[in-house]
Amino acid sequence: SASPGVLQDADGHQNRYQACSLTFPINISATIVAFPFEGRIMEIDDLRALSDEDLATELYETHRELMNLRFRAATMQLANVNEIKKAKKRIARINTVARERELARAGV
Repeated sequence: SASPGVLQDADGHQNRYQACSLTFPINISATIVAFPFEGRIMEIDDLRALSDEDLATELYETHRELMNLRFRAATMQLANVNEIKKAKKRIARINTVARERELARAGV
């Protein structure tokens, strides 16, 4: 039997985890594999579903958001500086989708 904060996998190994509202026993392999990438996959799929015009608009708005975040960080008004990194990654994802479409049109 597992104590709070410790899970046992199918091989009997004990794994520590952060306190959360899970019920024992759980299938930790399904939880660990499925959960960490869920948000990112959804976001890239959402971007791929946008039209070219909407994608260009999203790119413009994200660039403006990044500029505003940088100003807020410079004036010490930004509480969560990780927002800058998130905006940069979003811009990279948008550019990736745009490049995928460009290559698809070229037949590469």
